[in-house]
Amino acid sequence: MSEELTDKQKENVLREWNSRPNDPPSLSELIKAAYPDDDFDGRTKQGRMVKEFLASRQIVAAGAQVYKPKQKIELTEEQKEYITNNVSMMSAVEMARILFKDNTLTNLNQESRAVIEYVDTLDNKVAFSNPNEISPLAETNDYKPPKTELRMVQRINKYVHDGLKENELKANEKKSVQALIGYMHTYRFLHQINNFSTTNDRE
Repeated sequence: MSEELTDKQKENVLREWNSRPNDPPSLSELIKAAYPDDDFDGRTKQGRMVKEFLASRQIVAAGAQVYKPKQKIELTEEQKEYITNNVSMMSAVEMARILFKDNTLTNLNQESRAVIEYVDTLDNKVAFSNPNEISPLAETNDYKPPKTELRMVQRINKYVHDGLKENELKANEKKSVQALIGYMHTYRFLHQINNFSTTNDRE
């Protein structure tokens, strides 16, 4: 007589499956539901018993090696505004790292993809303006340095790998950020920066 799961194990497997309609558990997770105190996988006798039970209920569970894409990220209006204001000077990955406070992001991450997709919706004049092109506005608009800690930290993180954590600044980091804000508002600094003719060079 072939072995099969107990009624309790079957109940545990079905409960695990039915509790996650939007994120179906993998086969390994369902095996764990049946055998919570052991580390069986799909190649073991116990794993095959779970697969047979699932098949009898017409349930197909993905193996552990099957990639499960993350839920698509929806950008906030504030994030969209930030992208619009910085798209001509920063790459999508750079903006994603700042917006999601994660310097390890690459263009393959969902966060970066969300930024890339939004950039693709922008008017070409906004997204692909030549930062080296000198315009009348570039010659007359004075450079505006960051005035708040948040903006200053974002500017720092644009150029410094593994920069500062916006909401977790230490006392000495806050002091340094404030000092930098003060320096960037001095007459001498602004005079030097405004000698550059393009916005990109000033940034």
